Amino acid sequence: MGMAADLFLGVGIKGLSEFSSDMDKMHGKVKEFGDQAEETKGKGGGLFDMMGGGVGKALGLATGIGTLLGVGGGLVGMFKDGIDQSNQWNDQMAQLDAVMKSTGGSAGVTKDQVTGLASSLSAANGLSKYADDAVLSGENLLLTFTNIGGNVFPAATQAMLDMSTKMGGDASSSAIQLGKALNDPEKGLTALVKVGVSFTQQQKDQIKAMQDAGNMAGAQQVILKELGNEFGGSAAASAKTFTGIMTTVSEKFHNVTQSIGDAAMPLLTRFADFLGSDAFMGTLQGIADMLVNGITAGINFFSDAI
Repeated sequence: MGMAADLFLGVGIKGLSEFSSDMDKMHGKVKEFGDQAEETKGKGGGLFDMMGGGVGKALGLATGIGTLLGVGGGLVGMFKDGIDQSNQWNDQMAQLDAVMKSTGGSAGVTKDQVTGLASSLSAANGLSKYADDAVLSGENLLLTFTNIGGNVFPAATQAMLDMSTKMGGDASSSAIQLGKALNDPEKGLTALVKVGVSFTQQQKDQIKAMQDAGNMAGAQQVILKELGNEFGGSAAASAKTFTGIMTTVSEKFHNVTQSIGDAAMPLLTRFADFLGSDAFMGTLQGIADMLVNGITAGINFFSDAI
């Protein structure tokens, strides 16, 4: 044990000595870089101070607003929020692609029309509760009901927002209730009546007659008209309250941070693909094998020495 211990101690002392020498060299380089930076700053006069101060104030203002609206953590928090917002939108876009493929585009609306409607209705209703990705989520559910055509789809989307506001729910639950009613108006009336929508006997008879005659759009319009009478304008009205205004401001801030996330997403996606690639996993496994072999060799060395 004595010879092995002496050998190990000698190697350890030599390693520490070399490490100390390298740290001294690194310290010298860092100091040299710092001196050069100070000299450059001095030659530039107050330009760096002015630029740094302006950027600092802008970031400080954005951070303060972000904190007020629930996005803390400074620049890192804004970046994270931007990634989250971008992910939410991309998730709904993926769902839109899927539903349009599965239904064969039965609604007769294009992808651009659906996303454009989501953005316009979000803005028209003050973003209160209904950011564009939330509206798109509801639209994706409405599109699963294949009897809802493009001629009633915009009105159905607006009715979905007004219903959810008035009833205190979310766009998705209202989309399902409304979708069932519009997909089969005669039977669907029952579901709407259960949640508080009132239809006269004349309306019920009219809906049945239209559906029997194959006038599905006409029957749907009767339902949408009644929903407009009972709930119309609810979503827009909620945006005028203090809570609605603050929610709108918050969503607009999220839209700003989303632009950061949208810009970074292609790079992050490529990086994620790289992390999951066979090449990277093979390299990682090689490092793991090397560590295991090194630890095993070290254990065996000390075991033999003892």
